[in-house]
Amino acid sequence: MRFVMKERIFSLRESYYIRDEQGQNLLEVTGRLLSIRDKLVLHDPRGNEAATITKQLIALRPTYTIARPGLPDAKVKKDFINILREGFTIDMEGDLPDLRIQGNIFEHNYSILREGTIIAEISKKWISLRDSYVVDVSDGEDAVLLLAAAITVDRITHEEEDEDADKQGE
Repeated sequence: MRFVMKERIFSLRESYYIRDEQGQNLLEVTGRLLSIRDKLVLHDPRGNEAATITKQLIALRPTYTIARPGLPDAKVKKDFINILREGFTIDMEGDLPDLRIQGNIFEHNYSILREGTIIAEISKKWISLRDSYVVDVSDGEDAVLLLAAAITVDRITHEEEDEDADKQGE
C-alpha cells in the first residue's frame, strides 16, 4: 500500500499527515516543537493512539523507541559510522526478526528489509515547499511500525543536518 507523509508548514506544534493514495487521512503525527524529551504520537482518524515515538536521552548513537498498544516495542538505532554503508537497525523486542534500513539515507531514498527482503520503500518528493515522502509498504506488513520508522529516520537525519549547519556557522 502506498502512503504519503506531508509535514505542516505553519503549526505551533510539529505535525505530519499520513494519507493513502486517494488522499484519505489515515494517521496524524503530532509532537511539541520545544520539549526536553523528543516525543511524537501517531493517532488514527478517531483520535486513538496508534504509536508513540520517543527519543532515548542517553545513548552513544541516536536511538528512538516505537511503542504500539498491545504490540512489542521497536528500537530504531543509527549505525555506528561505517565507510561501507549507512543505515539503521530496528531492534524488535521478543523473538521477532530485526529489520534493516539502508539505501541513500541522506537523499531520503531507502528501503526497510527483513532478512534481506524489502518490505517498505521510502522516497522524498523534491518539488515541495514542505517535506513530503512516499512510503510503499508491502501487503501484510505492519504499516504503522514502518511509517513510524520512516518518521524516525527523517527526524535523525534532520537533527544531523542541523548539527552540521551549526558546526559550519561557528
